Amino acid sequence: MVSLLCKGWRANIRNIESMNFIKYLVPLWLGVCIYVICSVLTGPTGLSAYEQLRVEQGKLKDNMANLRRLNTELENTGNALVHDPDTIALYARELGYGYANERFIRIAGLEKPPKQRIDPGQILLAAKPKHTSNEIIFVFAFGVAFATFLCVLVPDLFHINHATAQHMSGAARKKVSEQWHRIFS
Repeated sequence: MVSLLCKGWRANIRNIESMNFIKYLVPLWLGVCIYVICSVLTGPTGLSAYEQLRVEQGKLKDNMANLRRLNTELENTGNALVHDPDTIALYARELGYGYANERFIRIAGLEKPPKQRIDPGQILLAAKPKHTSNEIIFVFAFGVAFATFLCVLVPDLFHINHATAQHMSGAARKKVSEQWHRIFS
């Protein structure tokens, strides 16, 4: 029984070889390769999207460094306002306050010094990377695979019909030959 199975497999392999079955797998593999390459290069998780995310990461890191620097400055200012009487007096004078025994002379026509504005930093949102969607990549790869399949199939169809025409009578063979020449010329 095992020998029958082996003979059956060998016969199937010979049939596959005789049918040139392998050339019909080429379009499938080509489509898969194109899909994988396009996905790796331009897909949502591909190299171009990854590089765009790295640029955004650099921007976010710079923003975080600026926010840390600003936080340190604000903490120092807050500590000075809590613990340093000279800093408290300076800010109080900017607001128009003074000690009880102080006198102020106001000069008409002069503007008040501008109040100190505290920069709170900025919120930076990462932009979504631009990429080619998986659907577009799939349609492109399928189109290439289908076109390749047609390029492999059409010559085989012509060969089969041409071989069939060889076994026909003279008039039928001439008619089929004329039809094929009209199609392919």
